Amino acid sequence: MTIRRNRSRRQDCLVDLSVVDSGGRGVSDIQDRNESSERNYVNRDLAAKAMLRLNPLLRAAFLLHKREGWTHKEMAEELGISAETAKSRVYRARRQLREEMQFLT
Repeated sequence: MTIRRNRSRRQDCLVDLSVVDSGGRGVSDIQDRNESSERNYVNRDLAAKAMLRLNPLLRAAFLLHKREGWTHKEMAEELGISAETAKSRVYRARRQLREEMQFLT
């Protein structure tokens, strides 16, 4: 059990010892898999910008479903649309957010 628990900790950093500096010594190329606070800030900023570019109907559906945890049926009743339309709006919002995030980066 200890080995299983520590396995994820060992995989947090990747070290490439094949890279050699001019002196012939191995240079560690460490890739940190943990999210840095700067990266989190940038991602939040990009997500906020992408969210503002969404159609207001799609934004409302996405926020109700993802942030508030509403079901498609609850959204449909509140917004006066069918459950299928609510589901479609969430899907389209997710797809457009993904495209906007790629465009902004």
